[in-house]
Amino acid sequence: MINYQAVWRRKGIQTNGFPKLMVDDDVQSGSINVRNTRLPLWAIITTVITEGWEQVERGWSPQEHYGFTKEDLAHFLYCLLEQRGEFGRLLLVLANAEDKNDVGWWEKKTHRHRVMKQLQRCLDSLSQIAPTEGEEERDEMPLLEKKASR
Repeated sequence: MINYQAVWRRKGIQTNGFPKLMVDDDVQSGSINVRNTRLPLWAIITTVITEGWEQVERGWSPQEHYGFTKEDLAHFLYCLLEQRGEFGRLLLVLANAEDKNDVGWWEKKTHRHRVMKQLQRCLDSLSQIAPTEGEEERDEMPLLEKKASR
């Protein structure tokens, strides 16, 4: 039996991995949300691109209610799309898999395997990078995780 729920953690975790954004396994199916809200970025991205930030503010008011600005969104997208090489390819594989599914991409074997193969390429590329002399192997900005308060 395949566990399609495996993309979420068993006990809901909140992860703050980027300023003003959070993933919570128990909120909006683990989407990337503005702060600790129920406002996922996927809900506003088409509107902001096709109609402008003013329309996003009229509909959801992320700046007024949560202090999340169009500059915050632009900076996140810039950092996300700045990925190169195998990591840029991973974003394309994920987007392609999502685009071709009416269910979670992870529920379809061909998409799961494509994503796993590309993730392995990412890991392999990182394993080829040796730290320079005096450089410590440590996480500069660890993800802040805490058990969801539900």
